[in-house]
Amino acid sequence: MKNEFLALEEIPNIDDGKLRYDMFVKAYNEAREHGGINGLTPSEMFLKRLITSIIYTKTKQKGVTHVGN
Repeated sequence: MKNEFLALEEIPNIDDGKLRYDMFVKAYNEAREHGGINGLTPSEMFLKRLITSIIYTKTKQKGVTHVGN
């Protein structure tokens, strides 16, 4: 945060700071590719994991039978 936002942005007032911070977070999560996650953005990685989890859950549920009294 300090190195990539506060050190680079000129923030004249709190409202402008909030707006710029929101823009920074959006760009960081949705546009900036990250080397630590194979060049994906955090949003792409989150969606990839979510989809994988949903597919895994659905395939596991198909093989389960419920026996009740």
